[in-house]
Amino acid sequence: MALHKTVALSAVAAGIMLSLGAAQATPL
Repeated sequence: MALHKTVALSAVAAGIMLSLGAAQATPL
């Protein structure tokens, strides 16, 4: 269960980083 939680948190963190990167790359 610990490994699954770690993978889930990593996926969420990666998604947040990608979202922030996309937001900075394409200013609204």
